[in-house]
Amino acid sequence: MIGKDINIYNAPDSFKYGLVSVMKYMSLHGLPMYMNTDIYNKYKVLLPSASFQKGCINSNNKEEMPLKLIKDLIKECFTIDLSAIREQQLKAKSKKK
Repeated sequence: MIGKDINIYNAPDSFKYGLVSVMKYMSLHGLPMYMNTDIYNKYKVLLPSASFQKGCINSNNKEEMPLKLIKDLIKECFTIDLSAIREQQLKAKSKKK
């Protein structure tokens, strides 16, 4: 995470979203987006001026990240059960041993 001044929104037992404002840009961190390539790729196309990294979107102004699209992104990510994904990952890992 960037710095200590971040608004964090958790799902049960896990980090889900974070919003941080630094001197030159805003950064929206979304763990569901990081774990779902379809969502990531969809919003990368819909937000061409924003800067995408693994699990976050950085923007310099509100034109790069319109509120309507961010609302849609969060709605899509809301349906993703991070605990279930983590449980599947742990089961797969234990089977490899």
